[in-house]
Amino acid sequence: MKKMLTLAVALVGLAALPTPADAAPPGGGGTPPPAPTKVTVSVYGSGYKVAWTKVTGAVAYTVEVSAVTGAKGALTTKTVTAKGSTVTSAVVPAITTAMRGGIAKPTIKVQAINSSARKSPWRYAAAKAVPCASGYIVDVRGSGQSKDVTGRNPKISVQGKEFAKQIRKAVGVAERTLPSIWVNYPAVGALNAATAKFHLSSTYTNSVKAGVTALNTTMNAIEDACPNAKVILFGYSQGAQATGNWLASSSADRHLDQIRYTALLADPTRNAADHRVDRGSETDSNGFLTKRAKFEKHRFVGSWCDEDDDFCAGYGFPLTNGIPFHHDTAPDERLVECAATEATTYFKAQQVLPDHEPTADLSDLDCD
Repeated sequence: MKKMLTLAVALVGLAALPTPADAAPPGGGGTPPPAPTKVTVSVYGSGYKVAWTKVTGAVAYTVEVSAVTGAKGALTTKTVTAKGSTVTSAVVPAITTAMRGGIAKPTIKVQAINSSARKSPWRYAAAKAVPCASGYIVDVRGSGQSKDVTGRNPKISVQGKEFAKQIRKAVGVAERTLPSIWVNYPAVGALNAATAKFHLSSTYTNSVKAGVTALNTTMNAIEDACPNAKVILFGYSQGAQATGNWLASSSADRHLDQIRYTALLADPTRNAADHRVDRGSETDSNGFLTKRAKFEKHRFVGSWCDEDDDFCAGYGFPLTNGIPFHHDTAPDERLVECAATEATTYFKAQQVLPDHEPTADLSDLDCD
């Protein structure tokens, strides 16, 4: 009965027509531009690619995706602004909590904006709910890693993008079959980690907590919508700390059977004594911040650390420019390849059981 109500509300949302308020809000002079004559939508990774016909005089376009995310008709909306007179497409994120059974089909609409800030009527487009993929790679980016050009949705970390690319190549699937999903949290800059070290500020700690909460929301949405999908987690730097903290919490217990592998790269709370998960060339030093407890519940974790990395190897001060840093990209690239190889082995395994742990062959790689 609840699903039928959700479907009914979603269909009503699809049938809604633009209101006068949509067409020409106050502000700006001149005549509002016309709406795009055509809008098309296609599934793009874990989101949508929206394309529209060019509108003469438009200098920007607003793309909005919305979907009913609860039986009571709660509406979730995400908006992307595409700037430029020649822009005719944009990528918008799917609302993952609306993937539940494919019932809450999203509404997507596009609006043109001219140089006088006058807005056109909305042009609506039909869109299917994003189908479940066979698996997802969930990426939690590191300190200070930038957002995309719209300033809204954090992009996949550089390391996570390469990690996912190598896994897809090894498994032999396209991005649509094994897409990456980013976790939206502050990921404040590295200087905040140094202040957290000496208890001078809670900014970094609060950012990590926000990452834990956001990751939990993402994982719950994936499991609720696509319970048969396998998941690989990837966290870099601050993202590795947030991922590890979530993995060790009771919130992760419901996902034990869905997570195939977790890669923590340059975790500043690395525990050097946790030999079961310890990977990379650094073997003796704990992370820059307080070391975490050993992983007990999740067997398939790799905590990768290069011996010259200030964050996971914990060298302390004095450091370059007074803050900890990752020395260069070469160790990251090497360890990403090693982590991706191990993750692929676990992902391919059909039976992930404590007494039958798959073993990755890393003999041809420089992983130590």
